[in-house]
Formats: sequence, C-alpha cells, structure tokens
Amino acid sequence: MLYNFIDLKLFSLSNRLLKLLSPDMARARAAKRVASRYDMLREADEDFFSRIYLYYIKERIKEVFGNSAILIFDAGCGQGRLSIPLAMDGHKVMGMDFTPSAIKKAKQYGKEKKVEIEFIQGDLEKDLDKIGNSKFHCIISTEVLYMIKDYKKVINKFNFLLEPGGLIFISLRPRLYYVVHKLINGYISDAHDLLINKKTYINDGFLNCLSKDEIEKIMVTSGFTQIEYKGIGIITGIIGDPQSLFAIPSAFDKKQQALLLEMELYLGNNYPENGRYIFVSGIKK
Repeated sequence: MLYNFIDLKLFSLSNRLLKLLSPDMARARAAKRVASRYDMLREADEDFFSRIYLYYIKERIKEVFGNSAILIFDAGCGQGRLSIPLAMDGHKVMGMDFTPSAIKKAKQYGKEKKVEIEFIQGDLEKDLDKIGNSKFHCIISTEVLYMIKDYKKVINKFNFLLEPGGLIFISLRPRLYYVVHKLINGYISDAHDLLINKKTYINDGFLNCLSKDEIEKIMVTSGFTQIEYKGIGIITGIIGDPQSLFAIPSAFDKKQQALLLEMELYLGNNYPENGRYIFVSGIKK
C-alpha cells in the first residue's frame, strides 16, 4: 500500500513537470498508466458493466442487421472485454488500443477463448489510418473518448470508416457525473463551472464531459441519425464513482447482481444522463 502511494506521488510529480514541456504527452502518459494498470476483462466489477454494454449492443445490432455476422471495429478495445464476446457470437472483429500491454493481454485472452481477432496497437487520434481502406458495419468505442482531447475529430473519423447505414456506439462521461463528483468532494466552484458555465474539460484538459443535448449536436453534425441514449451505471459504480455510494456490484452475490442488472437496464433506458457513462448509438446517413 505504501509503495503504491509513493509510486502515485512520484508519477504525479513527474507528469506535472512533463506537462510544462508538452501537455499532450502528459495527457497520453496519464491515460496509458490508467489503461496498463486496470484490466477491464479481469476486474471483479467490470464483468457486470460489460453485460450491460453487451445487452444494448447486441439488441441494436440485431435490430439493424438481424442475425447476420458483421464486421466490427472496437476502437479503444482495452484487453478485449467487448471484442472477444462479439467475436464468439460469430462477428468479425478488429480491435485497436494505444496501450501495448492491453493489446498483449487482448491477444492472450482471445487465444484462450479460441477466437480470431485482429488486435492492433494505435492511438485513435493519430493512427486510424493504420487500418487502411477497411469499412465497417459497426464501430464501438467505450470509455475512451472522454480521455481524448479532440474527441469530435475522432467521431468524424468513425463516420468515414463506417459503411452507409452502419452502426456506431460510443460512451462518454455525462456532465452530471463530474458535477456530482465535485460536490461530493467539496469543490462547489468546480461543480458550478461544469453545470452553469458549461465547462467541458477538467483536470487540466485531460478529461471531458458532455450533456445529452451537447452529444446530440455532435452526433448530428458528424452525420448520424436515429440516435439513442442509454445509461451505464446509474445505481452501481466502482470505488471513486459517485454511484458507488449506492452499490458496488462485486459486493453482492450472483442473485443480487441479477436484481441490480435488471434495475440498471430499467434505469439506463429512462435516465441515461445519470450514470457513470452515457452510451450513445446512431446510424450513418
């Protein structure tokens, strides 16, 4: 515990110094640290949230494409928590993540599940050209864009990579998430800036948050229609989330988690801005 505390302090100090020379490098370094230290396929609570994502994803894929196998690009795939289950359903999946350690684990986990997935290392802001002229039926990008400075540009690039009529899924931090987070920690002025002054970037520009209306404008401008919104984690969260004050999934047994999941799906359909993430889907015009 002491080692972890000292390690975090040293990292924070070195990153503040790096920020003076190159803010973008400091942002990338911080995001890489988070991604390399957190295995979303193995963490106890993440299976619960993956089930919510996969429920919504599979439901809309079936609505748009029926039972056909489709070509999916998982942009910011991490260790493959969504790529692998979707490949197991028979879809052809390509995954990209900018953290080498995450890609290494994704390949390992994919091999364990005996699915063929093309996992490539790359930065969504700079390296989408690595996938060449490929066109996808579906693009999924979860829990990534809120850490990307020029997230609007990336969403526009996603549109270019989709076939006409293609389906996109993205998750973003709702503005309310950080408003509540700031209030809980006593930062009233910061909460006011986020809510009333419509401040978008926090933590020196490292993270961003948006309201449903702001997301709607971005999606429409980027060429998407039939836009739908779902909430991820309305009454459940991991340590550090405001929602964790209600429930942390791993604290409950399987039967209780099933009840939580049913409540989450109900609330996610009705209160999408109230969660840890707002999960947006749309169809390319």
